Amino acid sequence: RLSQWKSNGFTPLFDEYRNALFGKSAVFQMREQGKEKTIRILDVTNEGTLLIEENEQQREISSGVEWLIQP
Repeated sequence: RLSQWKSNGFTPLFDEYRNALFGKSAVFQMREQGKEKTIRILDVTNEGTLLIEENEQQREISSGVEWLIQP
């Protein structure tokens, strides 16, 4: 991938990463500041933050949450 990045830049790799994003469109439980929430993963931004939907509103998160992933 390094040679691909050197030749074509980061955008083609980032698009591939976004397409393979774990949990994209899936619903998860998370705990943020001690409060459990149900969210849906939408995408990842160009800056690397996770774009989620919570209570029918979109927002970005980068850290500070605990994921409660159960089979």
